[in-house]
Amino acid sequence: MMRFIVILLIFFSLVNVYAQGQEPKHKKNNLKIRNNPPVKKDTTKKKIVKPDTTKQEKPEDTLKKEAVPFDPFRIPNLPAERIAEIDTSISSVVQVSEYLKIDCVWVKAADYYSVWSSEYINPYRKNPSKDTVHLMLYDEVRSQLWAKPLDDILLTSHFGPRWGRMHPGIDLNLRMGTPIYTIFDGIVRIATAGSGYGYHVVVRHSNGLETLYAHMSKLSVQVGQVVRAGELLGLGGSTGWSTGPHLHLELMYAGNVFNPLFVLEVNPKSEIPFVRTKFFDLTPHHFRHIGTVVKKDYFHTVKAGETLNSIARRYGTNALYLAKMNGLTTNTILKVGQRIKLK
Repeated sequence: MMRFIVILLIFFSLVNVYAQGQEPKHKKNNLKIRNNPPVKKDTTKKKIVKPDTTKQEKPEDTLKKEAVPFDPFRIPNLPAERIAEIDTSISSVVQVSEYLKIDCVWVKAADYYSVWSSEYINPYRKNPSKDTVHLMLYDEVRSQLWAKPLDDILLTSHFGPRWGRMHPGIDLNLRMGTPIYTIFDGIVRIATAGSGYGYHVVVRHSNGLETLYAHMSKLSVQVGQVVRAGELLGLGGSTGWSTGPHLHLELMYAGNVFNPLFVLEVNPKSEIPFVRTKFFDLTPHHFRHIGTVVKKDYFHTVKAGETLNSIARRYGTNALYLAKMNGLTTNTILKVGQRIKLK
């Protein structure tokens, strides 16, 4: 009997100990649930997402990190994809050529205009004329006006020898992205990119002149496009062989360059307009930089009793040559004081 009582006491003691050990665990679980309600977890997540969204809404921060400082003395690589955007394919050039050959001023203005190339700046391969060429630069009656290539003109480099080589144009200062305009009415013959000139445009004008605009950052015209004076050609840049942002400007006749300052006034303080004069005589002197021999005319003033035969004998030539040179016949009676062209 005593053994049975001892066994019961031991059993109740064990049950009591077990119940005391389970009670604190139950309290801890209750505390954990109360301190972490589901609503608070959702609020915490929203606070974490908001700052990330704010950072993504500021693309300028990314641009600042990726920006590369401009180095005016480096030779930039010309992007191939920009060249592909310009339609200078063979089919396009052929279409333009066929169009131009149909009673078009852009061919009839000068004999060499029958040659059309959207690739070569000078496809004509002609020597400068030894005669004077009379040019009309603009005509108000026909609304053929002129415009400045830049809003602000500042000359930074002249035409002529520079750094041991020929500089075939003038340089005008500008900032990256400055609009560049055509000076005269014309048609775009070249609008492409090259290793030397970078993005450049050649505009053919009805008076026989052509103008070239080089080192642009973007082109705004296409080959065959007719443009009016003051129309946008592109934006200023420093592409090609360039030491900094500027506009390289050339004037050409039959593919031969001459100093643009013979035609243009770049001094901002001058009272002379940007295009100096309406009429311009292009002479062999303007091409002396390429070794052009200036053609000289020699005359003889007729004296009493002189004939074409006597004049011819005096200068070692024949009367028939002098007659053709002066629009006469060998029997023409000369007047005293008349000038006879010898050569």
